[in-house]
Amino acid sequence: MAISAKAHSDELANRKRLGELIQDGYKAAGLTRRSLSQKVGVSERSLYSLEAGERVPREITQRRIEEVLSWRRGAMIEILGLGPDSDLPKVPLSFMQESKRSAWANMSQESGADVIHRLSAAATDAAVMLREKDRRIQELEQQVAELQSRYGLSVDRSPKKGTAGLEHVDSVAQEDQGTLSRRL
Repeated sequence: MAISAKAHSDELANRKRLGELIQDGYKAAGLTRRSLSQKVGVSERSLYSLEAGERVPREITQRRIEEVLSWRRGAMIEILGLGPDSDLPKVPLSFMQESKRSAWANMSQESGADVIHRLSAAATDAAVMLREKDRRIQELEQQVAELQSRYGLSVDRSPKKGTAGLEHVDSVAQEDQGTLSRRL
């Protein structure tokens, strides 16, 4: 079950708008990215990636940002959960500070079932990706085992020594490919 391009686009738009609101919020509070990052306890790079919409802040980071910017608790997660019919560019900074959500936000809010469905789809996609990565790791481990067997090598997989062993296996494999290429 894949996330539709539209759902992905909506999530990205929500993250970007949240990033704009964070930037507007700290500027309105007379802060800089550096000072906000210090007060929140995250790096400037992390804060920049939130502003750019590259990622969603962890719950503790959301709470700290809301606290430092005097936003009501949960305002950030509401922005992230707004439905596709929301007019995100018009979400005012005051929305983050008001005690009640605007009427338009209530009307365009996704239902709980929609959010659960979307999150379930994302979890399924993540599980598929992890299974694919596990399969690829198994393939690579099998190739390493075959090379070890073919060349009588053993690789110490301890953190200090394993890297050199794997580099040796890789160089032997490249030599083997070169020999095969010359034969063809």
